[in-house]
Amino acid sequence: MSNALHRESEYYILEQSYIFSFMMKEDRKDDVIINME
Repeated sequence: MSNALHRESEYYILEQSYIFSFMMKEDRKDDVIINME
């Protein structure tokens, strides 16, 4: 039971870090567009 919980929390952390890095990339893309204008 605790193993399953541990695995789920690992997936959650991975998902959060993936979403965060994706958002950071999107922010940078916006910065580039703003700088080009």
